[in-house]
Amino acid sequence: MPEVGSIIKTPDGVGKVLDSQVLAEEVKVLMDNKDTVDIRKFKAHEVQILKKPKKTQDSNVHEVEKELKKLED
Repeated sequence: MPEVGSIIKTPDGVGKVLDSQVLAEEVKVLMDNKDTVDIRKFKAHEVQILKKPKKTQDSNVHEVEKELKKLED
């Protein structure tokens, strides 16, 4: 299942994942063509991950906090 922010290949072209619905196995994708910008939904099996999102500073801080909490317990 592609993460939010991933660049993926869809049957309609390349797009960026805006939302991921794990239980429904669907992704909401921003399709940015030359003429139009469109948001579409695809089933997870219809897409292929081309590039995973970069980790942000906030996600790294969250991971460090989790590790610290484990050590405290």
